[in-house]
Amino acid sequence: MKRPAENVELNQIQHKAISTLPIHSKIVLAMCIKFKNGDYNIHLRIPEYYWSYKEACETIGIDALTVRGVYERINELNTLGILRIIRITRWEESGMLKRIAMKADCEGIIKALSNDEQIQNLLSHALPISG
Repeated sequence: MKRPAENVELNQIQHKAISTLPIHSKIVLAMCIKFKNGDYNIHLRIPEYYWSYKEACETIGIDALTVRGVYERINELNTLGILRIIRITRWEESGMLKRIAMKADCEGIIKALSNDEQIQNLLSHALPISG
């Protein structure tokens, strides 16, 4: 069990890490929170997720990455310990099903993301959680 001081320090480290992410990684993270929608685990099909990500990029007026680029950003967030990706081995029509668990506090993520002017519009229009 972590002590409160350790949790505060961990939240500060994650806040700094999220604040310094490139814009596309921030969009990927924001869309994960949107898909999460209150559940601890979310089931994610990469093609469905990609189209939502692409719409989010259009909303804030930047060019979207390729599907591979988005998948690399998801893996980057997994490596940073913000997300945890669990592969489910069964195949669906639209590809392999992935399960993503949020390892960081969603409210803290939203707070860190809202400090970026480029993504504030996305946060206010696309996410069900208000910070």
